[in-house]
Amino acid sequence: STGQISSTFSVMANRAFVYGCYGYTGVLIVREAIEKGVPIVIGGRNREKCEALAKKHGLDVEKDVFVFNLDDEKAVDDAFTALPDDVTTVMSVAGPYSETFDIMIGACLKSKLHYLDVTGEIEVFEKAFHLDSKAKEAGITILPGCGLDVVPTDCLAAHLKQRMPDAVSLELAFGTLGAVESDMPSASRGTMRTMMNGLGKSTLHRKDGEIVPISYGSRKIPFTAEKSTPSTLIPWGDVSTAYHSTGIPNIKCYMMTPGSLDRTMWWASFSFVRWILRSLPQSWKEKAIPEWGPTEESFKNCKGVFWGEVTNSNGDKLSSRCSSLPSYPLTAVTAVEMMKRLLLENDPEKHGFQTPSTMFG
Repeated sequence: STGQISSTFSVMANRAFVYGCYGYTGVLIVREAIEKGVPIVIGGRNREKCEALAKKHGLDVEKDVFVFNLDDEKAVDDAFTALPDDVTTVMSVAGPYSETFDIMIGACLKSKLHYLDVTGEIEVFEKAFHLDSKAKEAGITILPGCGLDVVPTDCLAAHLKQRMPDAVSLELAFGTLGAVESDMPSASRGTMRTMMNGLGKSTLHRKDGEIVPISYGSRKIPFTAEKSTPSTLIPWGDVSTAYHSTGIPNIKCYMMTPGSLDRTMWWASFSFVRWILRSLPQSWKEKAIPEWGPTEESFKNCKGVFWGEVTNSNGDKLSSRCSSLPSYPLTAVTAVEMMKRLLLENDPEKHGFQTPSTMFG
């Protein structure tokens, strides 16, 4: 019951530090944490925006707000040293993580603070995996991908592995159902920045345990029993994490691409088009990035849908489906739930690199 949850958090001894608090996803995570009673302090680059958010949610502007940039390693280390002693966990909501992960995880290792984020970038997951031994030495957990990417798909992958322990290949897919195409929720500023950084790059999959490029591919995915939807191969984070969660050596990931989007993805697969996209000036890319993100109205009547299929060496197949809240609302819920669990229990057996399913089942 709500009363039991409130009682639990009223005696919680530790707090989490949410950095990147005033971005689109950060605002949702801060609001979810406050509503669920998860104790936090907040921070970011811009003092005015941080303090405005703190005042909105009743946080102490003097004691619960920490302002610093991520382009100065010493400033980051000093800021982490200044964090209150009861802060044990950092939730980074500052992307693209290809630009922020190294300095944030470095500070977490030095300060012995658990690290969480909501990345979807394969290279970041792989970096995190290779820091496993250092994290264990520091006595911390590194748990990237606490949002839409990769919580539902990672749990689906683990579920399918349980159903078929001898699986040698895995295909995963995700999408949104419940709204007409023109009303589909758009992407946030941070997500679009990450996407722009990836323009013109090859799609990736995992083959025989290695992450390698793959050419354009699409198929119809049965997200529901009644309907299959065109979906296109993309370099989704599970290319990294599902392997670490399940050991399945061959992994492909698809995104629902209804209507004209499927054709657009096909054009973008050609090498000359990728070259053009890579050559676009940064100023043009910046103009394509929205100032904020989707409206809450756009999520009404929507749901996230996920599908997975495993195959063994005999050619036997098993598939499973699940559904959830749509993208950003789901990310807020799962990110805060993971913060909560780490704050409540610091299990030495779970130190090092973890995925959502290896951490929580």
